[in-house]
Amino acid sequence: MTVAGLFRSQLHAQQALEALRSVGFATDDLTLVASPTSAVQLAPDAALAQEYEARVAQGDVLLCVAARDSRQADVAQLILRQHRADRVSLLDAQGSAPPSPSVSFAPDALSEPEPAREGG
Repeated sequence: MTVAGLFRSQLHAQQALEALRSVGFATDDLTLVASPTSAVQLAPDAALAQEYEARVAQGDVLLCVAARDSRQADVAQLILRQHRADRVSLLDAQGSAPPSPSVSFAPDALSEPEPAREGG
């Protein structure tokens, strides 16, 4: 699944990208899109394609995050919103955009739990 966020500022998009890296997203899972044509190709439907194209043509930046599971998707959505993405979309594996759930975040949301130790 993919999480996409539109930013009015290149700086905020870059800060979101760095925040996503800092919580464990791989560089290969993060894409900054600054071309209207590329933005249209990522949209799951005509309405979103039109919005992506118009916004990116005006200088906005689209940041796409490939999430391995719903937990990563939730974290990605939260980070995009924290860094001022004003349009965040969750795209499922088939490319459609289901309604975005509300998201909560724990600082260690992507950390694996430590194994239990014997004897103590």
